[in-house]
Amino acid sequence: IPYADCATLNLAFRREQVIVEDIATDPLWADYRELALAHELRACWSTPILDEQRRALGTFAIYYRQPARPTELHQRCIDLATHLAATAIGKERGEAALRASETRYRTLVEHAADAIFIAGAAITPSSVTDEPTMPVAAAKIVAVISTAR
Repeated sequence: IPYADCATLNLAFRREQVIVEDIATDPLWADYRELALAHELRACWSTPILDEQRRALGTFAIYYRQPARPTELHQRCIDLATHLAATAIGKERGEAALRASETRYRTLVEHAADAIFIAGAAITPSSVTDEPTMPVAAAKIVAVISTAR
């Protein structure tokens, strides 16, 4: 089936679960009905995967070869699966952003001709040297001096 059922996908990205009990009769599947039925698909339950701000990350869909509606147990499993998927996607995106940020700043420091001053409440001398952690004075400024010339 082409990238799933566009109507249910659109509804899912509007942050709504879509339960199609019978693809053979549901109007949401009008454009793809024949293709779905040719593959013996009769039911589709599509649920959005949302981040903490309720932005759509994707959809989780379950297809059945007979008309069906989710039971309470099915719904709990779907909720668990979409929550787990959102957590995994969010973690991966956060790690990717951190890797990109570290690469940018590492490149900046490695190619600096003179000096770079990094200011921030969380920075300590040990973040630049191997000395024991000790809070920096009130200004919380750490100097990183480049030896490249």
